[in-house]
Amino acid sequence: MPFMPLDPSVYIDDTIIADLSEELSHQLRMDRRLRPILDRLVGNQWYEFEIGFENFWRAVVLQTGGHAEYVDAVSIHFSELTPEDVRTISDVFLEACLKAVPLHTAARFAEISDAALSAIHSALKPDDREHYDRLIEVRDSLKAGRIFG
Repeated sequence: MPFMPLDPSVYIDDTIIADLSEELSHQLRMDRRLRPILDRLVGNQWYEFEIGFENFWRAVVLQTGGHAEYVDAVSIHFSELTPEDVRTISDVFLEACLKAVPLHTAARFAEISDAALSAIHSALKPDDREHYDRLIEVRDSLKAGRIFG
């Protein structure tokens, strides 16, 4: 039985992660503000997005490592996001959690997501060089799992 290392009271299985992935995918596709961005980033490859998200989220919440490749794949698009986009993604993720997983699990998932999205949000500053350096720092923190502790 896999449990979250940061919170052993949270049981995680493939069904929980698949349900979250499916609900998140649905919520993102339905969001009118995010849809143009996602059309560029995901295109019509939503199945691949869902599988990638499931693998990434499983590695993050179970702290098994292996999520770095997914961070690399997504981090190249960080600079396309505005602070408002990041807030919207955070809201959509929370809503998906509340619909798809038990409440206690949703709360822990939201905490992890907020830590990651807050780091990305703080990197979205107007100065190009600082902006780039901060995005690289956030990407490296996400890859190393330092942001999820």
